[in-house]
Amino acid sequence: MAGKIIWIPLILLCMSSVCLFPGENNVINAQFIKEKIKIDGNLDDTFYKTLRPVDNFYQFHPKNGAKPTFKTRVYTFYDRRNIYFSFQCFDDEPKKIAADITPFGGYVNNDEVTVYIDSYLDKQTYKRFSVNPKGVKSGEPTVWDAAAVITPNGWNAEFKIPFKSLRFPVSPVQHWAVNMKRIIFRLNETCYWTNVKRDRLNVFADTFGKLEGIQNIKGGKNIEMFPYAGYRNSYSDDGKDNKFAYGMDLKYGITSNLTLDLTSSPDYSEVESDPFFYQLTPREVNLQENRPFYYEGADYFDTSFQLFYSRRINNPSFAVKLTGKEKGFSLGSLFAKNNREGNNPYHGVFRLKKDILKLSYIGIIYSSIEEKGNWNRNAGIDFDFRFRDIYSISGMVAFSYNKGLPNSLNGMYSLHLMREVDKGLTLGFMYNRIDPNVYVPAGYITKLDFQRWVAMGEYSLRWEGKWLEKLALGLWKNYETAVKDHLMTEDTYVATVDLFFKNQFLFYASCMLGNIRPQVLDKTDELVWEDKLYPMVTTVARLSYNGSRLVEFGISAVTYRDFIYNEDFTGTKKGKTSKFSLWANFKISPQLQLNVSGGRTVYKSKDNSIRFKGELFSSSLNYQLGKKISSFINFQYDSYLKRFQYDFLIGYEPANMSKIYLSIKNYSTHRFRLFSPDVRSVTFKISYLIRL
Repeated sequence: MAGKIIWIPLILLCMSSVCLFPGENNVINAQFIKEKIKIDGNLDDTFYKTLRPVDNFYQFHPKNGAKPTFKTRVYTFYDRRNIYFSFQCFDDEPKKIAADITPFGGYVNNDEVTVYIDSYLDKQTYKRFSVNPKGVKSGEPTVWDAAAVITPNGWNAEFKIPFKSLRFPVSPVQHWAVNMKRIIFRLNETCYWTNVKRDRLNVFADTFGKLEGIQNIKGGKNIEMFPYAGYRNSYSDDGKDNKFAYGMDLKYGITSNLTLDLTSSPDYSEVESDPFFYQLTPREVNLQENRPFYYEGADYFDTSFQLFYSRRINNPSFAVKLTGKEKGFSLGSLFAKNNREGNNPYHGVFRLKKDILKLSYIGIIYSSIEEKGNWNRNAGIDFDFRFRDIYSISGMVAFSYNKGLPNSLNGMYSLHLMREVDKGLTLGFMYNRIDPNVYVPAGYITKLDFQRWVAMGEYSLRWEGKWLEKLALGLWKNYETAVKDHLMTEDTYVATVDLFFKNQFLFYASCMLGNIRPQVLDKTDELVWEDKLYPMVTTVARLSYNGSRLVEFGISAVTYRDFIYNEDFTGTKKGKTSKFSLWANFKISPQLQLNVSGGRTVYKSKDNSIRFKGELFSSSLNYQLGKKISSFINFQYDSYLKRFQYDFLIGYEPANMSKIYLSIKNYSTHRFRLFSPDVRSVTFKISYLIRL
């Protein structure tokens, strides 16, 4: 099978060589400026009179390709250390401009301007820098400045992006690609500097225009140090623990396009706790990575099979990461020592990708866990070829190797063929196979012993600027068998409908019919296919709304009529599961936001021998005291286990990327106690950025 998967993309690679994309004609010239530049959003410096702005923006939404409602001008210039982008956003009703004061990246449903920079000119890798009319930034978590002001004619914004915060080739003359975006929230209008067609969102970086004129600049070879020190007081039923902690994060720009990151004794007390959830299946739940060292640059390690799962490094004492791009090669490498009871394993991952043709790549990945007397090592090759904007073929072949386990039937294979359009017929074929002897503790592979074929078709209708903007009808066919015993494990059909409304209501519904076979745990806690095949009916309905600046909400309801697991996941019975959830975000003021969510899960077997009902509730209150002081309280409650938790944090940002904060985390099990929890952790921490 692996041989067949590799031959197909080679054939299409030859085909794609004659299906190259047309380039964009938009060009913006950056002028060199000697004057000292003040970033305040006023655009009143005298040198602006000598600059030639660009203003030929196009609507992306609601009317693709139409003229924007209001004019936008963008000025671009640079000095020896920074590149600058300045926006003049005209608006006939400036009092209706939507803007909030939030922490970095925290605003939603606001007016906004964005700069996208592809400094490698590879049409795949780009950085995003955004700001709202209150000067709140979003995008790249690095050193850069922005300011904005609302004026009688609209609003202005200025960006200052140091060359040290970007990665680019070493060359006396730089050739970059850029795009700019403006959002006018109350009109639900998004505009780009280039005419971005809807079908080209899959190859968004290929729609950028050219940025010319930058010469004789230097980046890289800079050092960023983040020393931190803090005090933690922890209390639990097992006793108290007072600890003074200190550590260091170090970022070294080896070149302008290769960066080394190190962390020693990292502390993540500022990270919110994981959400509560119910474990309804024997498979592990994939948790989001919230720790900055691991999620920054995580795209360098992405593959269709997750051979590296950073949450396995749950108590790191030391980690080092090398990421960057050179001559079409993307490199990601990470090594970490994890402190754990017993053996202290070492985690590692190496990822290399090579850009080929246009918008395509081929890559390799290696990941491992090494510990005394045991090891896991995984290797894979993957590819993604794109041509004529809407066609793609991607796939992966990987193998897992473990000490003392067999090296047969230990492969992972995938092949995806897609034709994706915004309007008209979308088609797809997907094949995935994971052998029964696959074992990847370094990554996240939970379902084994299956091969799955999926064929899908979707037809979309779009009406530009109408109250119903888009209707999409889809049909899916899923067929799955066990690799080892050749059992049929799933044979289902799925019908879907999507509705997109001008007022930003979205509705989705689906129905799945067919037969399915569950996996259960055997006596050795291994997943095996059960001898039962259940008829199934699954219905899903979701509704969301985000057309108001003051409130947005969503509702979801799911019903499964097939089987339910017993308490230890060793068997199943015929039954029904229902899940209902809702969420809402309220803006009480531009600086105060309340987010709430809740859900109920109910299931029972047909003979009523297994019954369960649980409700989860969470809320967070965020208050921003100016641009430098932020605070939040996050609350979670589980009605079934009667467990309760809240996180409180107040932070002050004295300088760019530097923080002083106080964090409190309380947790109680089987009781609702606010002032006398089972576990409490109080942390005071100071971290400061030093850039050399």
